[in-house]
Amino acid sequence: MNLWIRSQKNNDNIRPILLKVESLELSDDYDDMNCIVANNLYNIGTYKNKERALEVLDEIDKYKNKLEKAHFLGMEESEFVSSTFQMPKE
Repeated sequence: MNLWIRSQKNNDNIRPILLKVESLELSDDYDDMNCIVANNLYNIGTYKNKERALEVLDEIDKYKNKLEKAHFLGMEESEFVSSTFQMPKE
């Protein structure tokens, strides 16, 4: 079972080893943006607040669990769900 994640901008497919939320401090005039970073290198999604970024991490975890269940049941990934998670736009 291989989970891939397509970035929010649809320009990268990443096989994540590590996912984390990082806060970007833009300036005093702007609210911080919260990014989900894969493998300490790739910004695969940017969200308006840390809570939303953490919700997206939860969505990825649930998706990964679906793939693992399908694999355990002997189903082909394409029969059950795509092996690629699409990052939400917002």
